[in-house]
Amino acid sequence: MIGKAGEKTRLLVKKFSTSLRAKATGSVLLSLIGLLAIVFITVRPLIMRGFAEEEQRYAREKMEQVCAILQVKMKTLEYTISDWAVWDDTWNFVQSLNENYIASNLNYLTMENLNLNFMVFLDTHANIVYSLSYDPVRKLNILLPKDLTSLLVTDSPLLNRMNGGSVSGIVDLYDVPLVIASHSILKSDGSGPSRGWLVFARFLDENELEVLRSAGGLKDEIEIFSYRNTGFTSSSGVVDSILSGNLFSFEIINENTIAGYSPLYDIYGNISFIIKVVSDRPVNTLARKIEYYLGWSTFFIIVTLASILVYINEKILLSRITRMIKEVRGIRDINNSDTRLGISSNDELTGLAVSINEMLDRLQAVNQELKSSEQRYRKQAEMLQYMLDGTTRAMAAIVEARDPYTSSHQLRVARLAQAIAQKMGLPENVAVQIYTAGLIHDIGKMVVPAEILAKPGKLSPLEFSLVQMHPQKGHDIVKNIKFPFDIARWILEHHERINGSGYPYGLTGDKLSIESQILAVADVTEAMSAHRPYRASLGLEAAFEEITRHRGVLYYERAVDACIELFRQDNFSFE
Repeated sequence: MIGKAGEKTRLLVKKFSTSLRAKATGSVLLSLIGLLAIVFITVRPLIMRGFAEEEQRYAREKMEQVCAILQVKMKTLEYTISDWAVWDDTWNFVQSLNENYIASNLNYLTMENLNLNFMVFLDTHANIVYSLSYDPVRKLNILLPKDLTSLLVTDSPLLNRMNGGSVSGIVDLYDVPLVIASHSILKSDGSGPSRGWLVFARFLDENELEVLRSAGGLKDEIEIFSYRNTGFTSSSGVVDSILSGNLFSFEIINENTIAGYSPLYDIYGNISFIIKVVSDRPVNTLARKIEYYLGWSTFFIIVTLASILVYINEKILLSRITRMIKEVRGIRDINNSDTRLGISSNDELTGLAVSINEMLDRLQAVNQELKSSEQRYRKQAEMLQYMLDGTTRAMAAIVEARDPYTSSHQLRVARLAQAIAQKMGLPENVAVQIYTAGLIHDIGKMVVPAEILAKPGKLSPLEFSLVQMHPQKGHDIVKNIKFPFDIARWILEHHERINGSGYPYGLTGDKLSIESQILAVADVTEAMSAHRPYRASLGLEAAFEEITRHRGVLYYERAVDACIELFRQDNFSFE
């Protein structure tokens, strides 16, 4: 027997010492992890911020490259239109409209070679003397858009250079960017007078974007969105950034791609389009690799330092703590409050042992005091509960002395309300409190004349208004009695309804207590099923129909369901 007990004690001590070692090891690990995590969290953002700046620089270069190619495209269009506008044949054609010029120059082969969609000749009054509209991709003749002709007026920025020079830019034509250039029509030597303007325009569509990619040797995705197009969205506030004056804005799409955005201004100097260039993230790939190696390096440092600290901790502290655990467990197991821990040295653990011994001394004294006072407190609590129940029953008796029907009604409501609360799963002490409230919920009827309460016929409006005062009067009667729960409020609210149609204040469900709503369901059920001075009993089924029909409108749903289940499934009875 002694051998088995000793083996059990040995296994118990081993279990707790193992747990202590686990906790000590965990503490060391958590401390190291916390320390290195602080270092990691401090250093990593600095490193990643540097990579992020480098990545934005890389994306900015891509954006600048695309924008530069776009500028070259517009300059090329300016050079092309300059060749055509400063030419004697064109200068003569605007005035004569000779057929030879048209046959030789103004055909669709010319439009394809120049990659143009529109060629417009204007006189000095900005009247269109000739135009050519063509889709070189589909090889179809297209109409000259009215939105384009509306730009070709004398006060347009396109036509503000009468005696030489070209103007180029971008305009928004049906949410598609249109690259447009204009030049005053002069003689071949550049002299005048000018006979009008020549306008070239081409859509910057997907085919043109593909030309941009090819010209720059880019593999990146390029998109252009109309600034007016509400379909353009960005999760990082790109539009707000551009509106604040930033020439470039960036958005991380995923681990492998980043999008750069830049505004395109129209000929009026307003933001008309936003160009988006989606490129890869080689810098991010490098950053992830460095982050990976940094994480593993941190892990190996933690493991190495933790191993060293755990070894030191085991040799210096855990052996003594294990012995102290054995002594403490022994004191508990033999249930001897006179046993104390041994003291063998003079350090912090010894101080802990002394403190434990002092605590045991105090616990022993407190335990004796608790045993002697426990019975006294129990008797006091029982006396207080007895006094509370007596107060409630005395108040109910006062009501009964004046109106026996009301007293019987209160008792039946109290029993049903308590049963509903129990059915709903409310704590038993709450169910008892609701029962207590039910016993005196109509105590306010003491101020209503007895002849009104017992009147067999229909009440007049004045009489009914007096009856409606009883919740408030009941609240006023009990509010200054120090009940350990809010019985005054429950009495005040037991005639209120969820939709605000009740009285006295028309409160709605979100402002009503659950207890008062339970009382309301019990009150209506008992009142309709019982005999009243002015009518015979309507029966339980009529009461069930009333609370079911108005479930969730006048009466609390859970209370209605619990009430009906009590009668139909649990065989509850008022008797």
